[in-house]
Amino acid sequence: MTMGEPRAVQRHVGVEEYLSEEEGSWGRHEYVDGVVFAMTGASNLHNELIGALFAHVQPQLKSPCRSYMIDVKLQLQQKRATLFYYPDFMVTCEPRNPASHWIAAPSLIVEILSPSTERTDRTEKLFAYTQLPSVEAYLLVAQDEPRIEAMLSSEAWKPNILQAGESLTLPGIGVTLALDAIYA
Repeated sequence: MTMGEPRAVQRHVGVEEYLSEEEGSWGRHEYVDGVVFAMTGASNLHNELIGALFAHVQPQLKSPCRSYMIDVKLQLQQKRATLFYYPDFMVTCEPRNPASHWIAAPSLIVEILSPSTERTDRTEKLFAYTQLPSVEAYLLVAQDEPRIEAMLSSEAWKPNILQAGESLTLPGIGVTLALDAIYA
């Protein structure tokens, strides 16, 4: 198993049990319709990119929009399945729910790509995230080169590749992402 690769726990658990155990857990676990996946640590570069995203996006946000990194879950409901993922970075403009430990209506979702998670980020998570009516953009951020793959709801989720010197405006949350600022 490589760093960052999720590992399934071999028992089926209900949502309430998952949430209760997750609240007291030292690690993070994603939940896909009763199956729990232990998440392992990320690289230094992975964390640096998340920090750069936060530092670049946060000052541009206007209330009620807020950004969250790494440890906040995203709850999704797909048909009869409940899922909880831990996106690397999210922005939501939904009203604050002080009792909640997750977000249900993000506007922006970002995943930092790694060899062990890229397939899931490009398939399962892409499908799940783009089903949420609140999501304006899903970004896949490369670690091995300055490159962000942006998929926007306004463009039918067609990938748009940002490279050095380019930027992307997300009018729904009032943010302009400059690729060079993220990879500085």
